[in-house]
Amino acid sequence: MQLQESDPSVIGSSVRIAVAQRGDLQLATSLLKDAIYIEKPSLCACTPNTEENLFVLDADGRSATQVKAHFGQSAGNFVVVQSGLKAGDKVIVNDMAAYHEYRRINLR
Repeated sequence: MQLQESDPSVIGSSVRIAVAQRGDLQLATSLLKDAIYIEKPSLCACTPNTEENLFVLDADGRSATQVKAHFGQSAGNFVVVQSGLKAGDKVIVNDMAAYHEYRRINLR
């Protein structure tokens, strides 16, 4: 029996997966404790074991500093950040390619 692949979505700690037809299906699941995750930034493949530069808002909210983030697993529109961010960081997820040469940018 042929199954149609689906991208799982995580909503409120539940995983929703749409399967087109009934049949045998193996689904690897795991629980990540204390994981830092973000919405996938625009134009970011964010595949496991890749790195990408992201802009993190500074405490005053008027500027952002570029950091290198290392990605882990992803589900739906979210990706685990294994290093480069700390809990509570606010990340700009819009396309920031025009600013890749800047270490820090002013927002206002």
